Amino acid sequence: MQPKIHFLFSIPLIIFLYFIFKIPLYGILIILFSNILIDIDHFFYYIFKNKKNFSIKSFNESYNWYKKKSKFFNKLKKEELKKYYFGFYVFHGIEFLFLIFLFSF
Repeated sequence: MQPKIHFLFSIPLIIFLYFIFKIPLYGILIILFSNILIDIDHFFYYIFKNKKNFSIKSFNESYNWYKKKSKFFNKLKKEELKKYYFGFYVFHGIEFLFLIFLFSF
C-alpha cells in the first residue's frame, strides 16, 4: 500500500483516539508515523535485493517493482506460491509491534 493510503486510513483512527481517549499530540504523531512508515521495510528489502542506493528514485522504483510482483503472484495458485520467498519484513512482525506498543506508554 502506498504511504498516502496508509495516511488516509490512519486519519479516522487518530480522530477516534484523540476525541475518545484524549491522547496527547505526541501520541497521535507516533501513531501517524508508525502507520505511514510500517511499509518502509519493503523499501529496505528492495534496496537490499536489487543493490540500489537510498534515493527518491529508488523509492518510486520499489513501489513499481512490488506492484509488478504482486500482479504476478496474484495469478499463482496457493501451491505455486509456496515455491517463492517473499522477503523478511521486520516492521510487520509481532516483535516490532510489541515494541511500538511499549513505546506508546
